[in-house]
Amino acid sequence: RIDQYLGHPTEDPHGDPIPSAEGELFHGSSESLVACPLDTPFSVSRITDQDPDFLQYIARAGLNLGVSLRVVERSLSAESVRLEVGATNESLTLGLGAAAKVLVGGTLPLGPEQLFCNLDETTAAMYVDRLGRESPWAQYELMLPHRIGPVRCPVLVVGTPDDRVVDERAVTETARAYGVDPVWLPGIGHDLMLDGGWEKPLSVVLDWIDERC
Repeated sequence: RIDQYLGHPTEDPHGDPIPSAEGELFHGSSESLVACPLDTPFSVSRITDQDPDFLQYIARAGLNLGVSLRVVERSLSAESVRLEVGATNESLTLGLGAAAKVLVGGTLPLGPEQLFCNLDETTAAMYVDRLGRESPWAQYELMLPHRIGPVRCPVLVVGTPDDRVVDERAVTETARAYGVDPVWLPGIGHDLMLDGGWEKPLSVVLDWIDERC
């Protein structure tokens, strides 16, 4: 009766799935704030940490279920994620640990608009259909700073200012960690080797190898 009165909800107030009368669970598509694409509209779909203090912190931050937001920046050095929240785009910064516990949905992660700049829609859709889902926790680990070295081989760091998944600061900090200058390839999306114009990054890599062999 309570289930009927509440309209047969599929999720509890924290976004965790509620089984149906048949014992089935509805699982929506979601990603954490450390794994979702940058500058893409999402809505909060789940809070994975049920600790009361953490839930109160999230509530004070205004990250209630259904709230719209977008991730505008991730910083390796500060271990933080900067958001724009709600209709007013209020700025909010979370630590990576907290951001990993906030799941968002409302759009498919890593769509053509995040991966490519120069592909036709048919080709882009074909590539995206072949993608598997990334682990948010694996990406969270990649966001954390780790000691690098000793590195005894040459390192090439390539990035694009048009990348909508990895920001320019992350590329610059990665290059600095290896003691090299990044090579920038404007006009190409995140997936350098599949986007239109892939010949340019391939040429950069081959020339770099030739110079050192």
